[in-house]
Amino acid sequence: MFRSSSPVSRVAISLVGVLFACGLMAETAGADSIPVSGVVELHSHGGDFPEYPGPVHQLIYGLGGPGLPRGYGVAFQHVPALGTHGDLEITRFDRPSPLVAGATHNLSTRATFTIGHLDGDQPLPGGGPVDYNIAGDFLFTAGTALLSADSQYSLIGQAPVKMMATLRGFDIDTGALLFSHTLHAAGTGTVMFTRDNPEFFYYNYDLAPVPEPATLLLLGSGLGGLVVAARRRRTRGTEFDRIFA
Repeated sequence: MFRSSSPVSRVAISLVGVLFACGLMAETAGADSIPVSGVVELHSHGGDFPEYPGPVHQLIYGLGGPGLPRGYGVAFQHVPALGTHGDLEITRFDRPSPLVAGATHNLSTRATFTIGHLDGDQPLPGGGPVDYNIAGDFLFTAGTALLSADSQYSLIGQAPVKMMATLRGFDIDTGALLFSHTLHAAGTGTVMFTRDNPEFFYYNYDLAPVPEPATLLLLGSGLGGLVVAARRRRTRGTEFDRIFA
């Protein structure tokens, strides 16, 4: 069941998640959606701070795509005691209980934040700034992972994942909107839990652009051609008979 870092009912979270997913599906189908590649990490420091007993959530990403220069972005859960801000909220499925090897966990998550920061490797197209503030909404739809023992202290699992997201950039000094994009990608999700601190979690999403419909059509045509060629080879009784049989 989904749970969030904010005091919102699970029913409301589920409903918002469904509406958000439907909206993003419609947006990412359009020409304005950017296929991106890179890595997104969602993790928590599980009560490691003396000033704050609860887990502190953090989002880190490095993404790049057409019109979106690759950069290192970060956002924190709002914790005044630690001087963090950003209103980061991570919604995810409850961790398995008991937390043992052989347990399963769905890697679907949602991360939203209103204030974050990005240090870019290059300026924005048109000569925009390298560094700027960011706000975003990242939705990861994933499969269920089978957890295995990575060490005596941790459990790890992987599953395929698709990402749909919105990302906005703002001028640090004036707050002026620099860009607003929808993003999409697919790849592999990895989750890690630690036995000695069950509140800690770590999600890593390794992403690549989703093939466009035209690319899929070409790929399908190519595979179809290979099948036809294989059948022709079988009818000729050549050496390929034994390979494709």
